[in-house]
Amino acid sequence: MVRMRINHNIAAINAHRQLGITHGNLQRSLERLSSGLRINRASDDAAGLAISEKMRAQIRGIDRAIMNAQDGISMIQTAEGALAEVHAMLDRIRELAVQAANDTLTNTDRLYIQEEIDQLRDEINRISRTTEFNTKKLLDGTASALVSSDKATTQIILRGGLRTRDEYGQMVTRGGNYKLSIQATAGKGQVLKSDIFKVKHGTEVVDMYINSASGINDIRVTNLPVGNSFQVRVYSSATTAFGVTSASARVNLVEAYVQKTAFSFNNIFSSVRVAANERVNAVMLFEVIGINSVASTVTFRIASHEILSTGAYNYVLRDMEVFRAANVNFTVGNVNFSSFNVVRISGLSLGDKFVLNVIPVFTNGGGNDVVRFVASSFGRSYTVTFVWQATATGRNIGAGSVIDFRSFYLNPVDGTVYNSNYQISFGANLSTLVPAATFRVKNALEGGDFGLADRWKRLYDIDRFWTKSGTFMLEEPKEIIINQGDGRRAKIVLYGSDTIQDVIDKINRAIYEDLGQGAYVSSLERFKFARFVDLPESEGFETIRGTILIRSAVPGKRGELTFAGDQDLINALSLAVVQKSQENRFKIDITDAHTGEEVVKGIKIEGNELVGILHPNVDIRIDPNSGISVSWDEERRVWSYVNGTAVTYVHIVDNTAVLQIGANPGQDLNLDIGQMDTVALGIDNIMVTDRESAAQAITKVDSAINKVSRLRAQLGAAQNRLEHTMNNLQVAYENLVASESRIRDADVAKEMMEFTRNQILFQSGTAMLAQANMLPQSILQLLGQ
Repeated sequence: MVRMRINHNIAAINAHRQLGITHGNLQRSLERLSSGLRINRASDDAAGLAISEKMRAQIRGIDRAIMNAQDGISMIQTAEGALAEVHAMLDRIRELAVQAANDTLTNTDRLYIQEEIDQLRDEINRISRTTEFNTKKLLDGTASALVSSDKATTQIILRGGLRTRDEYGQMVTRGGNYKLSIQATAGKGQVLKSDIFKVKHGTEVVDMYINSASGINDIRVTNLPVGNSFQVRVYSSATTAFGVTSASARVNLVEAYVQKTAFSFNNIFSSVRVAANERVNAVMLFEVIGINSVASTVTFRIASHEILSTGAYNYVLRDMEVFRAANVNFTVGNVNFSSFNVVRISGLSLGDKFVLNVIPVFTNGGGNDVVRFVASSFGRSYTVTFVWQATATGRNIGAGSVIDFRSFYLNPVDGTVYNSNYQISFGANLSTLVPAATFRVKNALEGGDFGLADRWKRLYDIDRFWTKSGTFMLEEPKEIIINQGDGRRAKIVLYGSDTIQDVIDKINRAIYEDLGQGAYVSSLERFKFARFVDLPESEGFETIRGTILIRSAVPGKRGELTFAGDQDLINALSLAVVQKSQENRFKIDITDAHTGEEVVKGIKIEGNELVGILHPNVDIRIDPNSGISVSWDEERRVWSYVNGTAVTYVHIVDNTAVLQIGANPGQDLNLDIGQMDTVALGIDNIMVTDRESAAQAITKVDSAINKVSRLRAQLGAAQNRLEHTMNNLQVAYENLVASESRIRDADVAKEMMEFTRNQILFQSGTAMLAQANMLPQSILQLLGQ
């Protein structure tokens, strides 16, 4: 049945609804065609949108990872290019070491080679410090870890990062604060001995004295009688003095010396008298050269007055040591003494000096002054030890002989010449510890060490410093370089006017200060490194008179000393090793510095390097004398070592260079770029100043070349790996983009088909809606009838 209505046009409403649906579909098609995406909002495809967004994150991550790999390759190429130059310099250093090992070169030639090697080492260190990529240091070790220690002598060498994989395949890092507890067993320090020094100019006599008031520059004495044996006896009475007796003999006067004699103070004070024998003015200078409150010693150096024929004024030094109890005090009075004087220990400073003038009374043939050493309380005892060396050398002496011997004094009042022997007498409170000391004068027929130099002989007067052609090798000052096994270096300059003692002082100063061995010994022992043997011992190193002994206080190779310079000068010294060095041994426990948890226990090493103990990529170099105290043993004339313990702390934090080469966590690559300076390469202390050192340097440079080659190979392998990683990531990127495109992108052909259909439907729907709107007009026909 046909129903005719006016208020509600159901056909128009239906046509309108269908037209709206078609319009919506048409809009969606237009949006997809204009955007190219099938999913433009979550309502388009909720699940598809979620999957697509996750894929998009992966796609962008992979794209960034590819660029990261490219940047990583650039960084590797930067480091590897720097190492290529290091390789070239190491090859040159090796070439120079091979050249220096050839004995066609002199020591002077080797010094020139050493200078080039030093420059190359400095450049290697500069490259290590300054090579960087995007301001990130690459070769100084900070690309592996950040480290520090509590002591400058504790060094940490990094051969790579601290990241490793555990047994489960997970990346783990080790780092923190560690305590190293060290138990030390001392080794031995190197000992060098020089050639035997003999006097070249035999007409000169050692220790020539003349009084300053005489106005006489030289005295010639003929027919000087000389005894062939002198005996010195000491007695414990106030009147006893050193007595010298002699018998006339025709001998070659070689030398005379008195060995060390000791006396003990058993009361609050005792006196030491210095008397002028046979009416002579005696002048003595006392200088404080050492104060040790711990060992209760005060060391004096005693000098006798001397004027040379040129008019120059100086003192000839001798040694005296005062060993005291802890509460003994000294003070220094007036500078010039002319009467009884008291000396107390407290108040003394290094360098304090006082002069004792012994003024004779001419009417009675003698006079004296006294230096009194005073303790602070009764019942104390201490010992005064005199090391008084009286030395005289000369030529054939006998009837008709003439010798310039200036140990005489001319009285300016009456013109009388007096013998200038000294007498030393001791107070009643002294007891003798050594019954006698002997003067010995040798006959030339007896053989032995005729003409040996003493410590005050100038280098000009010593045979070893003259060439066979008669040329003095120190006409111009010359340098000697002292090299230490740890790479430190000191320079001394020798002059022809230097005495043997001057040379010894310069060597001692260089070793104590410039080579850093003063860090291990007291300031009182700074003169013990080099010593001249003038009082030979029956055993030990100081058995050969006229030689210089040089002792290193640092055991092991890092304390070994070598001398370099002018070939003739080095030959003149002719230093030979009489005791090889021996490395210290250490037992080390490593614990966590905060919790005390044991990390490594009971590691035993020889030398001062822990290689790969705390971590495979971490080496620790401790002080070579850790836990070892060094002091001078005067009795045995050696450095004495006392085993002990030490503690040092190290701080290590991982800072491994990591390349993110994937879109997700854990997809990374470690770059183990280690420390590449000369310390890490083991060439910080190479020397080529002698043939043996040059030969050893070849081995060290070979090891350094291997280390650089190993790192370059690792970097090259990492670069190749990154190139493969990039290829892999590019494939993954391509496929993931294709998959995401299938989900997210619009199929344009399909969308055009839908668009055309919707467009036709929209036009048809619009026409039908117009027709539906016309249907109510048929009712007007009914109303008109």
